Amino acid sequence: MRGVLLVSPAGDSGAAVRYRQVRCYNAQHSQVSSAKGSAMADLIMYTLSTCPTCEQARADLTADGVDFEERVVDDNPQWLEEASQLGITVPILVRGDSVEIGWKGESG
Repeated sequence: MRGVLLVSPAGDSGAAVRYRQVRCYNAQHSQVSSAKGSAMADLIMYTLSTCPTCEQARADLTADGVDFEERVVDDNPQWLEEASQLGITVPILVRGDSVEIGWKGESG
């Protein structure tokens, strides 16, 4: 099992911060919203763009018809901070007060 540690960006290098728009998926297996900061689903999944376990979780949730909002933490410092408060590896799935870290026994 490989793990990915979530870390905050080091210092202010003056480089521009990239933001990716939130991706929301519906039960019909299609991306339905790309509006930054929109929340339409009861499930929020924090991911990294380079995480194969996150890719599998996304594929499984979509195939199962689960509505969810994906927050790619390496593209948004606010989401990185939120995820860091919940766990140290991804994916992190949040449903109400319930937090699940990893996917089917795997993480990162």
